[in-house]
Order: sequence, then structure tokens, then C-alpha cells
Amino acid sequence: MKTKSFVSLASLIVLLFSHLAPNAKVCAQELYRNEQYHFSIIFPETWQVQKGRGTHVVVKALSPTKEASASVTVVPLESQGTKNITEVVSPEDIIKGYTSRGAGAVLLDSGETTFWNEKALRVKYLLSISHLGMTVFTVNQQIAAIHHDHIYSINLSAGSNTKESAFQAFARHEPLLIKVAASFVFEDW
Repeated sequence: MKTKSFVSLASLIVLLFSHLAPNAKVCAQELYRNEQYHFSIIFPETWQVQKGRGTHVVVKALSPTKEASASVTVVPLESQGTKNITEVVSPEDIIKGYTSRGAGAVLLDSGETTFWNEKALRVKYLLSISHLGMTVFTVNQQIAAIHHDHIYSINLSAGSNTKESAFQAFARHEPLLIKVAASFVFEDW
């Protein structure tokens, strides 16, 4: 039974990859598995995978040029039993979270989707952060869902030193970033 489930799961991932990112270049892959939060995700082999920095970032992977990244955050819910992500967070809450800390953030697009049969929120935004006289711009796509009383969020981003080049960087990396997001699996599903 487990073998059939694994084969079905693997077939589903291949189908998702081919449907969501048909123009993405095929590359060697590196499986990251987290036993504490029971998930796995596949990063391109050439990307630098590191333990997340910050309170809730579990894992982060950087492209060889450091122009793009993908990360997974896991945050425990304060109220147990909540199933609907939109009851906990909105696109506006995400933007406000950045602007309240002095960053520039502009909502580009948002909507609801599903993520391994869990209701999910998809938010795309432009972020600008200034530090030591320099400003960096990133285009970010965040997909968040509730699973077993935790908010799991996949964060995809690409950036540069101007808004225009940040949008160009995201457009270049988007097919591969979507492929990374599509590889995410709840292993206790």
C-alpha cells in the first residue's frame, strides 16, 4: 500500500511540475526533508541550501548568483483547530507586517488556492529594504496554508538593486521557483 501511495505521489509531483512550469529547465535536484515539521521540498542541486535564519524560517535555498531564493517558514498557530488561512492572515496583513518595520511593500496580486488539499493564500508583492545607504528590491510570491495547527509558508523571491531589474529577475527565475514550490510535500498528510 505504501509503495502504491509513493508511486502515486511521485506521479502527481511529476504532473504538477510539467503543468506548472513547462518551460523550466531540467536540472539536478536536492531533496530537503524536515522531520520536525514533516515536510520535504526539492531544490535545484546548484542552489545553496541552508538552515533558515530568523525565528520561523526552517530552510532557505539561494541560487548560485544569490539573485533568487526559496524558503519555508513554519509558525505555530495561537488558536488551535483553525483550518482556514484567511481567518488568520490577509494579503494586507502581510504588507502591513513589512511596512510596520520600515520596509516598502506593494501588493501586486493575491488570491486563494489549494495546497495539498488545504485552503491556501497566494500573495505576490514588491518589497524594498534599505540598509547602509543601499536599497534592494525583491519581487516575492508567498503561498501559505494551515496544516496541523501551524502556518506553513513557501516564500519565492528574486531581486536586484532597481525595481525594473527585480521584476526581470523574478520573471527569469519564476518557472524554476514555481517548480520548487510544486515539489513541497506534507509527509504526514
